[in-house]
Amino acid sequence: MFIIGLHIFHTGPFLRDSNVPFMIIFGGTDVNCKQSSNSVYDEMKQVLLLARYLIAFTVTLKFKALELWPDLKAQDIFILSQGVTANPCSYTFKQLFLENKKVCDLENKNLFLLAGGLRPVKDQIYLFDSFSEWHQSNPNVYLVIVGPELDVSYSQKCKKKLESCYGIYMFPTIACCCVHALITQSTAVINSSVSEGMSAVLLEAMKLEIPVIARQNDGNNSLITHGENGFLFNTPQEFISQAKLLLYDNNIRRKLASNGKLYVENHHSCKNEELTYCSSKVLPG
Repeated sequence: MFIIGLHIFHTGPFLRDSNVPFMIIFGGTDVNCKQSSNSVYDEMKQVLLLARYLIAFTVTLKFKALELWPDLKAQDIFILSQGVTANPCSYTFKQLFLENKKVCDLENKNLFLLAGGLRPVKDQIYLFDSFSEWHQSNPNVYLVIVGPELDVSYSQKCKKKLESCYGIYMFPTIACCCVHALITQSTAVINSSVSEGMSAVLLEAMKLEIPVIARQNDGNNSLITHGENGFLFNTPQEFISQAKLLLYDNNIRRKLASNGKLYVENHHSCKNEELTYCSSKVLPG
């Protein structure tokens, strides 16, 4: 028996006293977000030193972890890109709106999807003003946000802001297969995070041949080559320009979608991930 823990910050308390060997996979929250106190880092360190193996999705995450916990050894942290799969069901945006008693004519509309838990690091509110202004000049574009309220204060801030915005809707979490279904119906999938480890929803969109537009940060930069398999933006204004380009240039849209799928097939294969975890280099036989 062997335990795999994803995110030391979340799984650490359960693994600290485990009698079963375990592995830790670093998440973006572990190394990108400043925790509440140094004692939290010390508690995480105790668990890391007990782990049989440590996995980082990217080289950047590995070296950030070594900066935070100098007692760790570089040779003990394996680099392994996460595999991605996508299994869309028959769920639709229309169902999402009806279930949440939202009235909106979605016929022939361009829907941009932003999926992720509501908390400051995801920074969904970053695009509200610019998107609202764009919607007022083009009523056919909508921003749809789906995800659980992981930070109550930030969620309330978003809801308050939406009272003065147009063309933006926010919904609670839904099943993974439903998110995948909405991805296939989207004009593009958006990531506005201040920082990322490795965004699963971006990889899922790329696998499903839907263009992605993501904010510049180490995690997103590791996945996206700007203009090749997605777009990267530094400001809300850049995002709007890139979103407009997807609407009006079918060649660009097809290029990003096709290259995105090819990138995932080449670098984020579930089969390769499985074989690596099951090899003697990572997990015991």
